[in-house]
Amino acid sequence: MENKITKVRLTEEEIKAIKETAQDIFGKKTEVYLFGSRTDIDKKGGDIDLYIIPEKRDNLFDRKLKFLVKLKSRIGEQKIDVIIAGSCDKDIEKVARETGVLL
Repeated sequence: MENKITKVRLTEEEIKAIKETAQDIFGKKTEVYLFGSRTDIDKKGGDIDLYIIPEKRDNLFDRKLKFLVKLKSRIGEQKIDVIIAGSCDKDIEKVARETGVLL
């Protein structure tokens, strides 16, 4: 995964909100990667696909829900898909790791 923040279809405000919210909920050392259609500047629309490597691994389901609620309150109602490292289908996680852009 590489850092290409200028090449994603999110505003600076959205990127800041995603990072701050993730670090608030999952811990300061949490990493957040954007993957999927929002990493392609030539595409239109699409949901926000996030791959999160959390510092704090306890209560992940509750933390994920809190993250989504807080993030939507900051950036507005949008379709947001969140994958937590180590908690889902390995194929999806592989795609997220290989194509994700560190925010």
